[in-house]
Amino acid sequence: TNLNYTNTATQKVEAAIEALPPDVLYAYRTFVGNEYDPGTDSVQQIANAFMIEVVLTPASNRELSAHAVNDLIRDGVLERDPEREIEVSFFVMSGGPPVGQPIEIQIMGQDNEKRLALMEVVRAEMEKLGVHGIQTNHRIGKEEIRLLPNYETIAEAGLNVATIASNIRTAFDGTVVTHLQTPDERVGFRVILDEHSKDPANPLRGLYVSNPLGNQIPLERLVRRVRTTSPIAYYHYNSYRSNKITGEIDKETQNIDQIYSQLKERFANVEQEYPGFKIYMGGEARESQEFQIRMGVAILVAILSMYLLLVVQFNSFSQPLMVILAIPFGLVGILLAFTIQGYDLSMLAMIGILGFTGVVVNDSLIMVEFINRLRSGHDVDEAERIGESAGHTRLNPEEFREAIIQGARLRLRPIVLTTLTTVAGLIPTAYGLIGGFHHFVSPMVMAMTWGLLVGTSAVLLIIPVFYSLNDSLA
Repeated sequence: TNLNYTNTATQKVEAAIEALPPDVLYAYRTFVGNEYDPGTDSVQQIANAFMIEVVLTPASNRELSAHAVNDLIRDGVLERDPEREIEVSFFVMSGGPPVGQPIEIQIMGQDNEKRLALMEVVRAEMEKLGVHGIQTNHRIGKEEIRLLPNYETIAEAGLNVATIASNIRTAFDGTVVTHLQTPDERVGFRVILDEHSKDPANPLRGLYVSNPLGNQIPLERLVRRVRTTSPIAYYHYNSYRSNKITGEIDKETQNIDQIYSQLKERFANVEQEYPGFKIYMGGEARESQEFQIRMGVAILVAILSMYLLLVVQFNSFSQPLMVILAIPFGLVGILLAFTIQGYDLSMLAMIGILGFTGVVVNDSLIMVEFINRLRSGHDVDEAERIGESAGHTRLNPEEFREAIIQGARLRLRPIVLTTLTTVAGLIPTAYGLIGGFHHFVSPMVMAMTWGLLVGTSAVLLIIPVFYSLNDSLA
């Protein structure tokens, strides 16, 4: 369809969006002639496509999830489009950068017909596994007439394909045969077939070409005409021509990792069954898995780096372990908070965890360092003034226990106040109290908030105990 017709069709989808409950819809924008590719986070211009960006109210202010809103819009479109002329696909912007659809498969191969046939095989397998909303980036263009040379007839007439193509090009596109030079400009004279003489149904009727003997030969005898269609665009992946299939799953009832495993098993021998073809499986699961691995490595490197620095600071291998002990307790708090509140542990939430690990050890460091100073024989005022840890003196059990209790008690207020002021600054962003809930930033800040709250509690309660155990085992 053309842009005008596509623009009219968008009204059915817009009506379904406007019928959403008032506490769900915040705003929406329609882009006619554009199609969004979530895999590459790019927009492609196609006349018979449109995209609508729907902005929902903060998740904390509505009961419906984004996927439930999708179902409402889909049902509304089906009611308003009984002829099914509109094909709708949805993509939910979750926390983190775009990672594509849940299921995303690239089929690579140079043979167009075989690639499309393999794509149908993959589509059938996805449907068997319960994948819905299956889409491909293969878009058929307008109907076209393809002219194929009849080489034997052209050779018998003493002509060649270049001459035939030149005559057809002159008839429909024109050829500049001469120029007229004026004082101001050089004007070209183009020879072209008159518009009234063009017949789209029979484009070569009435056209002739002269051979070297001067004979006029009808062009219809020299070529054969085939009506066909071609894709709007050809796509490449790793230098191969490719097509992409995407699909959605019901995350409440289906396991995306299990579906990928079954698809990999089914197409493990695709290169033997279809020589010259490859299948690459990506999408949300693969991208999320790779990101989680990278973030896990980053968190481990951060913890190891902090440990090594603290080993130099304390001149001990056991005390740095007590300092970073708050990190696993904080992680438990983050996981519990996200689980209870029903939020996914998104990519940016993982970044929040990485930031939390660097903040929570400050409280542990303060307490362990202060207890070390008291153990070294300094009174409270001296311990608060000294900036370097002194060598430990061997205290009797009662003095040692009193040093731990006094250190924990005296560091209680500064640690709690520091944590509370930090959390008080994070909570408005974490829960959208000011400016609304942001699905990118809020999960990251929420992870830091709950990590600090639970991690600080562990510092206050657990570290004095482990400090005592560590000395007993030493």
